[in-house]
Amino acid sequence: MLGLLASRYVSFVSNPSPWPSFDDDGAVLLVVSRYRVAPTDRDRFVDDAESAIVVVASQVGFLSASIGQSTDEADLLVIRSEWAGVGAYRRALSSYAVKL
Repeated sequence: MLGLLASRYVSFVSNPSPWPSFDDDGAVLLVVSRYRVAPTDRDRFVDDAESAIVVVASQVGFLSASIGQSTDEADLLVIRSEWAGVGAYRRALSSYAVKL
Protein backbone atom coordinates (compact mmCIF):
# COMPACT_ATOMS: atom_id res chain seq x y z
CA MET A 1 0.00 0.00 0.00
CA LEU A 2 2.76 2.46 0.90
CA GLY A 3 4.54 1.74 -2.40
CA LEU A 4 1.38 2.59 -4.39
CA LEU A 5 0.89 5.86 -2.49
CA ALA A 6 4.55 6.76 -2.80
CA SER A 7 4.55 6.21 -6.57
CA ARG A 8 1.47 8.41 -7.00
CA TYR A 9 3.07 11.11 -4.86
CA VAL A 10 6.33 11.00 -6.78
CA SER A 11 4.58 11.25 -10.15
CA PHE A 12 2.55 14.20 -8.88
CA VAL A 13 5.53 16.01 -7.42
CA SER A 14 7.72 15.33 -10.44
CA ASN A 15 5.44 17.49 -12.60
CA PRO A 16 7.05 20.96 -12.37
CA SER A 17 4.00 22.73 -13.80
CA PRO A 18 1.20 23.83 -11.45
CA TRP A 19 -1.26 23.48 -14.34
CA PRO A 20 -2.81 20.21 -15.52
CA SER A 21 -1.58 18.72 -18.75
CA PHE A 22 -4.35 19.10 -21.33
CA ASP A 23 -2.43 17.31 -24.06
CA ASP A 24 -2.52 13.93 -22.33
CA ASP A 25 -6.23 13.44 -21.63
CA GLY A 26 -7.87 15.01 -24.68
CA ALA A 27 -9.29 17.97 -22.77
CA VAL A 28 -9.77 21.26 -24.58
CA LEU A 29 -8.17 24.53 -23.54
CA LEU A 30 -10.73 27.35 -23.44
CA VAL A 31 -9.39 30.91 -23.81
CA VAL A 32 -11.68 33.88 -23.10
CA SER A 33 -10.47 37.41 -23.81
CA ARG A 34 -12.64 40.32 -22.66
CA TYR A 35 -12.66 43.76 -24.26
CA ARG A 36 -14.43 47.02 -23.42
CA VAL A 37 -15.41 48.59 -26.73
CA ALA A 38 -17.09 51.95 -27.18
CA PRO A 39 -20.31 51.74 -29.21
CA THR A 40 -18.73 53.91 -31.92
CA ASP A 41 -15.83 51.42 -32.30
CA ARG A 42 -17.90 48.23 -32.23
CA ASP A 43 -18.07 47.56 -35.99
CA ARG A 44 -14.34 48.12 -36.42
CA PHE A 45 -13.55 45.87 -33.43
CA VAL A 46 -15.73 43.05 -34.79
CA ASP A 47 -14.08 43.33 -38.23
CA ASP A 48 -10.60 43.25 -36.65
CA ALA A 49 -11.55 40.34 -34.38
CA GLU A 50 -12.89 38.34 -37.33
CA SER A 51 -9.64 38.99 -39.22
CA ALA A 52 -7.62 37.82 -36.21
CA ILE A 53 -9.70 34.66 -35.92
CA VAL A 54 -9.05 33.85 -39.58
CA VAL A 55 -5.30 34.06 -38.93
CA VAL A 56 -5.29 31.94 -35.75
CA ALA A 57 -7.66 29.42 -37.36
CA SER A 58 -4.81 28.40 -39.67
CA GLN A 59 -2.63 27.39 -36.72
CA VAL A 60 -2.13 23.77 -35.66
CA GLY A 61 -4.27 22.87 -32.65
CA PHE A 62 -6.96 25.50 -33.26
CA LEU A 63 -10.45 24.06 -32.79
CA SER A 64 -12.96 26.93 -32.84
CA ALA A 65 -13.56 30.58 -31.99
CA SER A 66 -16.40 33.04 -31.66
CA ILE A 67 -17.12 36.64 -30.79
CA GLY A 68 -19.76 37.36 -28.16
CA GLN A 69 -21.34 40.14 -26.14
CA SER A 70 -22.22 40.38 -22.47
CA THR A 71 -25.94 40.19 -21.77
CA ASP A 72 -25.61 42.89 -19.11
CA GLU A 73 -23.16 45.35 -20.67
CA ALA A 74 -23.35 46.27 -24.34
CA ASP A 75 -19.76 47.54 -24.41
CA LEU A 76 -18.27 44.28 -23.07
CA LEU A 77 -17.27 41.89 -25.87
CA VAL A 78 -15.41 38.59 -25.72
CA ILE A 79 -13.40 36.47 -28.08
CA ARG A 80 -13.63 32.80 -27.09
CA SER A 81 -11.33 30.22 -28.61
CA GLU A 82 -10.73 26.52 -28.09
CA TRP A 83 -7.40 24.79 -28.55
CA ALA A 84 -6.13 21.22 -28.54
CA GLY A 85 -3.94 22.10 -25.56
CA VAL A 86 -1.75 24.67 -23.87
CA GLY A 87 1.19 23.89 -26.14
CA ALA A 88 -0.86 24.44 -29.31
CA TYR A 89 -2.12 27.77 -27.98
CA ARG A 90 1.35 28.97 -27.04
CA ARG A 91 2.85 27.88 -30.35
CA ALA A 92 0.06 29.65 -32.23
CA LEU A 93 0.72 32.91 -30.36
CA SER A 94 4.42 32.57 -31.19
CA SER A 95 3.73 32.20 -34.89
CA TYR A 96 5.01 34.98 -37.14
CA ALA A 97 1.64 35.25 -38.93
CA VAL A 98 -0.23 35.74 -35.65
CA LYS A 99 2.21 38.37 -34.38
CA LEU A 100 1.60 40.48 -37.50
